[in-house]
Amino acid sequence: QLQDITGEQAGMQQITPLGKKRFTKGMDFSSGVYSFAGKLDAETSGIVYITEGWADMVTIFTCTSTPTIFGVNASNIPVIVPKLRRQYPNAKFIVCADNDEPGLKAAKASKLPYIVPTEVGKDWNDIYRALGQQAVLNELRNVTKPSGGMFQLLAEVRTRSPDWIADGILESDSLAIIFFLC
Repeated sequence: QLQDITGEQAGMQQITPLGKKRFTKGMDFSSGVYSFAGKLDAETSGIVYITEGWADMVTIFTCTSTPTIFGVNASNIPVIVPKLRRQYPNAKFIVCADNDEPGLKAAKASKLPYIVPTEVGKDWNDIYRALGQQAVLNELRNVTKPSGGMFQLLAEVRTRSPDWIADGILESDSLAIIFFLC
């Protein structure tokens, strides 16, 4: 069962025994449809994972007991993210995408931290079935932060001691123009 951001039923997804996915005829994806496992309400804080597929949602929720959202497919993730952020303002969303071109594109477009399995072409359920729960948990530690922002939170700024070319005068990673007056 899929819902829209207001919590109203928007439709259903059925998966045939051969793995073909079928959605309710005429379902409007533009409203941002999704489903979820775990407790998810306006007070939800902490990590909430967003996956592309239903099996991935079940896998990650089963492995972590952390609220997990089924985003329906890769192209729907950038549609639902802004709506989810407004609906659950205290949640720290992380996209768990498939390691393929549509998954990576959607994860980056979401502008959220994201994780993909290390093996190309695999999703989270593939990792669980091949390697088990601990492998999923290990891979979930490999969060990639979104790039491209002009600003960074002060708490995330990391400083380091300078590497000097001329001790105390000229740093190696700086642009310096020195003028000599004669």
